[in-house]
Amino acid sequence: ELDMAAKTHQLSPNYYAMLGYGEADAPRGREAWLALIHPEDAGNLAKCQLLPPNDRASHDCEFRIRASDGSWRWVLSHFRAVAFDGLGLPARLLGIDIDTTARKQGELALQRARQRAQQYLDIAGVIIVVLNADHTVALLNRKGCEILGVSEAEALGRDWFEAFSPDAEREEQRATFAGFMAGTLGLARDVEMTVKTRSGAI
Repeated sequence: ELDMAAKTHQLSPNYYAMLGYGEADAPRGREAWLALIHPEDAGNLAKCQLLPPNDRASHDCEFRIRASDGSWRWVLSHFRAVAFDGLGLPARLLGIDIDTTARKQGELALQRARQRAQQYLDIAGVIIVVLNADHTVALLNRKGCEILGVSEAEALGRDWFEAFSPDAEREEQRATFAGFMAGTLGLARDVEMTVKTRSGAI
């Protein structure tokens, strides 16, 4: 619970326990709590608490806070204003903070894995394209973008055959794709096709 006017801060015993602090060594007061916030997240947290007048909606804010062992814990704060001053500005905030460290670490690990995979795709000297069942582009690597003369943003979501198949071969290429999707052509097969670049070159 945060009293905006008095700038006081009350935390439940479970809050300190979540961070590994005991009753004796728990940091008391708002300033002591703010000192635990990661420097890179302090500004974002302050912005989160600047609510417009008479805003009674619930809000979320995610930040890092230092635990008793010195590690940084990710916390998701879910809060709302429960009292207002004469100008309608929030006078008291009430909320719950949830330790989301495990989820955040998983997200960051997945992001790093995706970045590594993207690096492998980008150094490949061939077109690598992934199509959805509806023929739209789900992935196109850097070399593919270079050859076709488009950016990744321009390619994603477009119908591959409409955008990059020569008119004379479009239906034949669609049929081949349908055969792969239906399983009648097996899981892997070499099929030679031509592509049409942004400039119309083949």
